[in-house]
Amino acid sequence: MRKKRTGKGNIVPVRQKKKKPASGKLKVLFALCVVLLIMMTGVIVGQCQIENIIVNGNETYTKDEVEASVRANCVDNTVFYTVMAAFGKNDYLPFVEELDITFLGRNTILVEVKEKMRAGMIQEMSEFCYFDKDGTMLETSNVRIKDVPLVTGLQMNECILNEKIEPKEEDVFP
Repeated sequence: MRKKRTGKGNIVPVRQKKKKPASGKLKVLFALCVVLLIMMTGVIVGQCQIENIIVNGNETYTKDEVEASVRANCVDNTVFYTVMAAFGKNDYLPFVEELDITFLGRNTILVEVKEKMRAGMIQEMSEFCYFDKDGTMLETSNVRIKDVPLVTGLQMNECILNEKIEPKEEDVFP
């Protein structure tokens, strides 16, 4: 026992608090939570495989192309894919601005496609180079799409896919 001196020379014993070891109940509760978490993860992995993909809002791409893009993400679980899609970005389809993924059931997800608009195209030889409103080259194709305006008289330094077009004139794209 430690002793403490008071101002008048008196010695008063001071009791120290003893540290209690973790109780058995707390250890059992922690172990139970860990086992429960492992079991829940096992059920989610085993029972929530992606079987049905419902696609809405797509015009440029077919349902099969969007579905292939979703499956190419290498996560074949509805719960994990929904969580990952909330934090990830679509890098697979060039004319898709955003994919909104909604969990509908243990084996079904809903994919809402928000597409980028083609602002124009430039013809280089026999290919058409499509770009968006920011001047980013999105696609080159042999097929001309009727609704997209053809830009003529624009001379470029270089034109690289998924990068901003660099015209020789300044201030063409904002």
